[in-house]
Amino acid sequence: MIITVISFCRGKTYFISLLVTFLALFFIWSCNHRGATTTPEEGPLALRRVAIIPFEQVLPSGGSKAIRCPVCGVVSWSDEITPNSEETVEAMFTEQLKTMAKTEIMGQERVMEAYSQIADVAVAPGPELYKRLGMVLGADAIVIGNVYRFRERKGYAYSVMKPASVSYDIHLIRTSDGRMLWRGGFDRTQTTLFEDLSQISFFIKNRGRWLTAEELARSGMDDVMKTFPAIVAK
Repeated sequence: MIITVISFCRGKTYFISLLVTFLALFFIWSCNHRGATTTPEEGPLALRRVAIIPFEQVLPSGGSKAIRCPVCGVVSWSDEITPNSEETVEAMFTEQLKTMAKTEIMGQERVMEAYSQIADVAVAPGPELYKRLGMVLGADAIVIGNVYRFRERKGYAYSVMKPASVSYDIHLIRTSDGRMLWRGGFDRTQTTLFEDLSQISFFIKNRGRWLTAEELARSGMDDVMKTFPAIVAK
């Protein structure tokens, strides 16, 4: 009887330890990785023209690391942002969008010109602002992107003191009513397999290397764009 009780207690202790380990790994994973998320409509989207608004860096205020997306309200954690990283992320997105969408993608010069026409209008981000942008641009939809974190690795491909960390969101919004047609987000700080077993495919794909921030951002963009809805000419 005593042996049975001892065995039961050891088994219970092992189970609790295993559960705690699992929860710890899950917590680490959820804090260090947010893959693509999406809210697409059913079927292909018929859009005659899509305009990409220049992506922006979004910085925290008041000393807090938490930052809220000005478009959808999703909370992310901010950190270092490499200069011009928003342009890097925008270029990655635009490159892939042009190969996917069978519609007109408006050039940056035209978008900036139209954007400056309403820059002095006191309208908060929201459906009304998006509608005005659509009218000025003659676009059925606009793309808005925000970068919250773009921290470069400190170290080398196989040895780092601090890993790369990237976080950004991208939104596709219909200008007629301000409806969000799609949102894609990426939030990851590269970790070791010991810290996060779920990264085994990521680890193998990149041959166990510690990626630069740009490489990490591009890897995330590949996942994000897998959820992007099909767009056909209107």
